[in-house]
Amino acid sequence: MSICIPTYNRYEKLRPMLLQLLACKREDFEVIVQDNCSNDGTQNIKEDIKDSRLRLIENSKNIGGILNGYGALLNANGKYCMICLDKDCVLGNKLEDFLKTLTETPAISYGLCNLNVKSQNENEIYTSQEERFKFFAYIGRHPSGMFWKSQLLKNCSIIPRILNSNITFGFFTELIFAECSSKEGNGLCYKNPLIITETPEEAAQKKTLTYDISQIFFLPKNRITEYKIYLGHLELLTLNKKIFAWFRVFIRGLKITTMWYKKIMRDTLHLEHYGISPRNITTLEIIGIAVRYVISVLFASRKKAFNGLFLEDF
Repeated sequence: MSICIPTYNRYEKLRPMLLQLLACKREDFEVIVQDNCSNDGTQNIKEDIKDSRLRLIENSKNIGGILNGYGALLNANGKYCMICLDKDCVLGNKLEDFLKTLTETPAISYGLCNLNVKSQNENEIYTSQEERFKFFAYIGRHPSGMFWKSQLLKNCSIIPRILNSNITFGFFTELIFAECSSKEGNGLCYKNPLIITETPEEAAQKKTLTYDISQIFFLPKNRITEYKIYLGHLELLTLNKKIFAWFRVFIRGLKITTMWYKKIMRDTLHLEHYGISPRNITTLEIIGIAVRYVISVLFASRKKAFNGLFLEDF
């Protein structure tokens, strides 16, 4: 297992996380820290923490937080690779249980970990294409705790295009999960303690380094683009019951773009992280957003939106 941590100027959080993670006695995992040109001492981590399981990879230039994450994953040497953002935490005292689960269920090709779990639960394995696609594809989850067989990830046709992406898009993992779910291999939802995310209070204290104000993912215009991308990508996949999958993603996008937006615009702590002031979203505004979503997604070119992610056409 390779635990891949993309980082930029968060050494004060990264160091204690690494210390407790590397306290795990197992030797069959590595921790990759992919440093995106930090200037806070991150580059000295190998001198500070002497452990052969820790690898530091330093970028020659800042490539942005999103691409840095994929760079870390593609540098994995383990059979599986997992991403964890530098603001979150993989619990070292729970890692052995997770690795044991992967060892005992070798048919698992990819999966994700439920976040901030405090008690033991029964994990869930998704075997059919329909089950996998419904659970994993185009959901828009937080990336920490997502994992794949390393070779499967490296062989994904979408990966070279992601690395050449010319826009800030925070949900490339959804395209990877969709592609993986359309193929053979089981998916695992790990429902036991392992990944702890930063608290809303912690997030509010530090502004996002990934998005500028126009790119914030939950704004309606960006949500509309997101779901046009998903549906354009879906049309390229080989799926059973594709029309049902398309309709399910379309309806989810409508709900996320309208009602979830209304809810998040009242979440003061969440908005503070993105430098936005809370406000009440009226019913009339919601109706207007819904109309724009339906017209844009149904009548605009979804394939063009998907291709627009990348520098080359295909």
